[in-house]
Amino acid sequence: MSPDSVPLDGSLAYPRDDEGSILTLDRYCIGNAMRDFRASENAGNGSTAVIPIHWATLAAENRMDILAPFADIPQDARQSRVIIDLFGLPDQLTARQLTEVIAAARPLCKTVALRTRLTDSRAKLAADCGAALIGVDLSQLPPAERTDDPALLGHLRRFRDQAAGFGLGAYVWGARRRAVVVGAVQGGFALVNGPALMKDIAKPAKVLPAPKSRFTAG
Repeated sequence: MSPDSVPLDGSLAYPRDDEGSILTLDRYCIGNAMRDFRASENAGNGSTAVIPIHWATLAAENRMDILAPFADIPQDARQSRVIIDLFGLPDQLTARQLTEVIAAARPLCKTVALRTRLTDSRAKLAADCGAALIGVDLSQLPPAERTDDPALLGHLRRFRDQAAGFGLGAYVWGARRRAVVVGAVQGGFALVNGPALMKDIAKPAKVLPAPKSRFTAG
């Protein structure tokens, strides 16, 4: 990547129309995340882990081969401290397809979260199909939606309110500016991540709680 290149994050970092590469990336990330989670359990660290998994992986016929590392974690630990963050949802997604995928993922974790676009939250679909959280992936904002921080926070509040109307928690993925992190945390989003909060990393990270008092406008 050249110094002037725009970094790709979120779902944009995964190749389009290349299911083999997507499955390989997810197999690597899941294996490493479960190994780290197992080590934290052995060390007595009861933190939550968010595991991003692409739609193509959970919808694949051989998904259980790729999800096999989850079986190395005791069920009670998975059910209390693992969140599966499902991203890369296809545009033409039916309720039946999503319900099937969430049902397959649900025994492996505490919560299934859906990561979507700001203008396509699919909150009703997510609630109807058994998800508990819905998130907005800021890396997918088109140029027309890359507004200043106050305008973006206004859009995020509407996203959060729509999610709450269907009984869902909301989260923000890929925040690159501190003002957005502060506004999202103070605005009641369940999870917030991105380069403005922590450095870019090569694999999923444990979620560590932080008091809201850390995130002030100053």
